[in-house]
Amino acid sequence: MEPSMNNLLGYWLKITYRHICNYLDEQLAPFGITNAQLGVLLLLWEKEGLTQKDLQEGLGIRAASLSHLMKGLEAKGLIRRQADERDTRVNRVYPTDASRELQEACLRITAEGERRLTEHLTAAEKEQLLGQMKQMSDNLK
Repeated sequence: MEPSMNNLLGYWLKITYRHICNYLDEQLAPFGITNAQLGVLLLLWEKEGLTQKDLQEGLGIRAASLSHLMKGLEAKGLIRRQADERDTRVNRVYPTDASRELQEACLRITAEGERRLTEHLTAAEKEQLLGQMKQMSDNLK
């Protein structure tokens, strides 16, 4: 018996991912950023001064993809790179004041996306699903 797309977990993960990306892109458009750029900003708002490698690993993307995101965010004045004080070969990345002005609205949009995504789940189901999603991700590393 061949698997039906309708019964493949990976298919539904992809469809759900596309829906959340589309929602975020639509909501973030007035602020001039994409959901991919928001990922960088969310990590930096949580912890300033991450290295590009930290960001790459945190987002699970390739170096070239991160480089493209960073160039766009720098051009918009939303991040700045600074050489590490102890190792000048390493760049640390910081959010700018301009990005901080977007933070509250972006966090509100993110929270609403999460609410919509999980609105029919109980708190226990959300916690269980999050654990399962993390495990599935680890399975593929």
